[in-house]
Amino acid sequence: METTELLRKVRRIEIKTRALTNNIFAGEYHSAFKGRGMSFAEVREYQPGDAVRQKDGTLKLSGECTETCQYYAFFHKVATPQSHPALWKTLLTDFGPQRYDPVNRCKLLKYPEIWPSNAFIGNYLRLKLLERAGLGQQILRETKGYFKYMADRTGTLWEND
Repeated sequence: METTELLRKVRRIEIKTRALTNNIFAGEYHSAFKGRGMSFAEVREYQPGDAVRQKDGTLKLSGECTETCQYYAFFHKVATPQSHPALWKTLLTDFGPQRYDPVNRCKLLKYPEIWPSNAFIGNYLRLKLLERAGLGQQILRETKGYFKYMADRTGTLWEND
């Protein structure tokens, strides 16, 4: 085998192995510049509940409150009915489907400053908390309150507000 032919074969093998290793390691690059962000052509608008970060990348308290966050606190036992009885009672009696205007679900009857939960996360967390508390009848009432509106309006159980 001549030297030029050998070099050609080595070069071909080098090209093939580079392509294979590039494919294997694609996506495994980790930047040393954490929290610096990127420029995006389109970014959605800020919504209550979104993480607010400072210039150094650390989280900043926004002062906002969401219904789902309250459920998370009780679900993960950061708060308990024993440690926060007033908040627990308020969540049981004033939140859930009874918080909405029955004609216009976009209108909140109570606590309009607290961003409402969505069906997928917040309301299911709420139902799980009611189950933990042994409130089966309230679960049935609230399940009807959440889903009957959607079923009547869309023929499905998907939100449509």
